[in-house]
Amino acid sequence: MTLPPPTKLWLAALIILPLAYNPLSRWQYEPDKVALLLAFTGVLLGAVFWQGMSPRPSKNYAEKWLAAFLLVNLLAVFGSELPHWSLWGDPAWRNGFLLTLASAILFGLARRQLLSTDTQRLLLQTVVWTSALVSLYGILEQLRLNPLINDEDTVRASATLAHANLLALYLAMTIPLTLTLMLNRWLRLEIGVVILLGQGGCLIFTYSRAGWLATLAGVSILGGLWLWNRGRQNLARLLLIGTIAGLIPLFALSMLPPLPSDVPHVLQTLTNMFRWKGATTQIRFLGWEAAVDAIQERPILGYGPASYGMALEWHLPPELAPFGGAEALGGRPHNRLIEIGIETGGVGLVVYIGLLVALFMPLIRQVLTSAPSANSIKIGLLAALSANVVGTQLSFESAATVFLFWVLAGMAHTETTPIMLPTTRRLPIIGVGIAWLGVSAMGLIIIPDMLAYRGESQCGKSADCDPAQTLQWAVDLSPTPEVFEMALANASAASNHEWQAGGDALQKLVDRYPTIVQFRQAYALYLRRWSAAEQNNEIAADAIDEYSHALVLSPRDPDLWLDRGLVWLQMGEPNFAMADFQQANMLLDDYPRYYGAMSVYASMQGDVAAAQTWQQLALEAQEKWDNWVWRR
Repeated sequence: MTLPPPTKLWLAALIILPLAYNPLSRWQYEPDKVALLLAFTGVLLGAVFWQGMSPRPSKNYAEKWLAAFLLVNLLAVFGSELPHWSLWGDPAWRNGFLLTLASAILFGLARRQLLSTDTQRLLLQTVVWTSALVSLYGILEQLRLNPLINDEDTVRASATLAHANLLALYLAMTIPLTLTLMLNRWLRLEIGVVILLGQGGCLIFTYSRAGWLATLAGVSILGGLWLWNRGRQNLARLLLIGTIAGLIPLFALSMLPPLPSDVPHVLQTLTNMFRWKGATTQIRFLGWEAAVDAIQERPILGYGPASYGMALEWHLPPELAPFGGAEALGGRPHNRLIEIGIETGGVGLVVYIGLLVALFMPLIRQVLTSAPSANSIKIGLLAALSANVVGTQLSFESAATVFLFWVLAGMAHTETTPIMLPTTRRLPIIGVGIAWLGVSAMGLIIIPDMLAYRGESQCGKSADCDPAQTLQWAVDLSPTPEVFEMALANASAASNHEWQAGGDALQKLVDRYPTIVQFRQAYALYLRRWSAAEQNNEIAADAIDEYSHALVLSPRDPDLWLDRGLVWLQMGEPNFAMADFQQANMLLDDYPRYYGAMSVYASMQGDVAAAQTWQQLALEAQEKWDNWVWRR
């Protein structure tokens, strides 16, 4: 079959995005996937103008809601503490305004280009076969046969998506598509069964409860709608009711004490599906608790795209400290609705819910009222989209699933009336310009990441490489240089003991963004290390000042109180140190770090017995924590 050029580009993107891996990048996976997504978006849109096509306006309500959502996001960018960060996104995830813009463009193009059943069938086959490769990689990884990384500590499969939750959500979307191909006889039964076994096995190895629930939702919706559309309404009701009823025993099991640690991980996870204490769900609840406070502070337009990590630190619950503080959530709230509320406020949340209604309701009506022959693909698309929506209420997305979601949504909303018409003349200059913008955006993300990776790792192995210079290039080229500036400061101190140069860089960063806790905390830690290296109390006093500023912004973080108290001890001020340690203990009881700090305090007072007692308490608290917190 001869394919038009745009279809080839869609196929390439559906293959490359899930499989992309850049070993020379600082983060290696997700930022590079986003960079590729932006590049593909630019090239796809540029190809429209290159071919002289003109997108016609459409009466589709989803497009109108999507345009409104883009406008709200843009307004939130201007109101952000770091507008450029909100534009480009968190450097580790790249989830800012540009990703939302790309999603809107992809939806509009998919609606206008992926019209025929043959094209849609080919795209779904491509998705399924690509997911088979991803699943194979994940299974090899779980069996310690990972061809790229020999990691004996691998517990959860992540494959080429680098994170178990991201992989699980991807598989949750592709499993309904595999079943759709099998039901439509577009995939041989025996081949489909093998692919499903691979996808299912890999999904199990992710141990992602969010992914498992998303898959259950997607498959149940697929089966229920398929039966309903073929006149078997009673059987469809029975399937959906049975699925809900099946969750009841899982909920009951989650209320019982966790299974012993030597029980297989699969059973531990399965019997803890709805446990919120002593598992990763507790981290989510703590993050959501902080999000409620943050939304109340900025209820209209929020803090700007990609701002959750910064807002969380301003409202940090003390109980999150043992999990790693704000870093425990990785800058993502693990709930799409809360993420929207934080980033774009109540206005954005209302518009986003309207967008979901506009996306799903017409498809549901069409599937329930039209003939089966008209819904051979739409039911599978609806199931995959539903799996994504369910999964993102407990997890977060990869660029691969963002791309897949909006392509599938566009395919589901195609119209019989053409909404892409040829113009009187081709516009190659505009097309090339748009494609160049997409590729340039890719370069602005990937190149600084690669330079940072070289500066932080490879420069340590080569005498010909100056890590400070290499990282400076990353700072100069990156649209969000702040993370690289912190790395540059640390590299200056580590390589040539240029403490002053690194301190100046961090001070400038803090002066530019005085309300960002992450930057102040990084500067305070740097000053603390500097003062210890040179036994300089004046520098230690500067560290105290920085910790004090950070505590004004994040007063419920026990780690900040403990860190400042340790600097007081370093300066020979035990009374001030004790006051900070007690404040940390008031915020969070039975915290191993508090006992450790008190051991240091007792040791500096010359009380060896007390120091040993505190150290023993620290060991016992840590052991109790380790035995309890990660029980699934």
